[in-house]
Amino acid sequence: MKMAYGFIETAGLTAAITASDILLKAANLTLIGLELTKGFGYTVVKIEGNVSAVKAGMDACSAAPELLGKIVSISIIPRPLDNIDMLVKNDENNWFSKKENTQNNKVSDTEEKEESKEHEKEIIVQKEKKDIPGKTKDELEKMKVVELRKLARELDTSIPRNKIKYAKKKELVEEIGAYYQSLD
Repeated sequence: MKMAYGFIETAGLTAAITASDILLKAANLTLIGLELTKGFGYTVVKIEGNVSAVKAGMDACSAAPELLGKIVSISIIPRPLDNIDMLVKNDENNWFSKKENTQNNKVSDTEEKEESKEHEKEIIVQKEKKDIPGKTKDELEKMKVVELRKLARELDTSIPRNKIKYAKKKELVEEIGAYYQSLD
C-alpha cells in the first residue's frame, strides 16, 4: 500500500513538538522531520504513514486543545508521486535530521572544522604573498568614499565589515593609513 505525507504548520517550535507528540501517539506514523520556515517563526511537522493513519493523526491534532490557535495549516498528500520525495525528505532545512546527523557524525564535523582551518590558513598565506601597494595619506584623501570603503573591505581593516558602509571618509583614511603603516 502506498504511503501518504502529512504536514502541519505551527506557530513556533513548541507547538510543533507538541503536534509531533500527538501525531505519533494517535496513529502508526513516522516522523520525517521538523522544518523551520524562514519568517514568522513557523515550523512544519512532516510525517508519513498509510493514508488512514495520516488522516487520523491530523484529526487528533486539529482537535487537541493545547494546539488551539497554534496550527497555521494542515495538509495531506495521499499516494504522492515519487518525485515529491526529494522535496519532502530534503535535509537542507530539516531541523530534526540535522540534529540527528550531528549526533551521529561528530567525527565528520571535526574533520570539516580542521579542513576549514586549513583553508583559512591558505587564505592568510595568499594574502601575505599578495603585494598590496601602499598609498600615502594624500592619495587616500583624494579617493572617493566608495573607493575607500571597497579598499577597507579588501584589506580587512579594524573597522567591522558591517560598519564599513557607514564609515566617514576621515575614519576610512585613518584606518587604511594605519593598516598600511602596520605592514611596514
